[in-house]
Amino acid sequence: MLIDSNGIGFPNIGDNCLIDAGAKIIGNVKIGNNCRIGANAVVINDLPDNSVCVLEKPIIIEKYNLVNNIYQYSDNGWRYQENGKFVLECNEEKIEKLNNSQL
Repeated sequence: MLIDSNGIGFPNIGDNCLIDAGAKIIGNVKIGNNCRIGANAVVINDLPDNSVCVLEKPIIIEKYNLVNNIYQYSDNGWRYQENGKFVLECNEEKIEKLNNSQL
């Protein structure tokens, strides 16, 4: 249950509503008549009759030097493709050392 939702329960959906793909209606909320809920919207509050609920502008997080690599696992560890060759990224010993150092 989300803190802002109307509590435990199930939604009550009015007549002639259109709910697009991926929309989530959480908790004991009332969706009025003739409402439209946009794709991937999350509804946690009541919607009055004849209303529309859509997502806000998406949040874009920029990363410096982000590269989508193609990975492949081999006996030595994970490798990624760079300039047509596979480069070893991290072997099992290094992973184990990192895990042990975090204990």
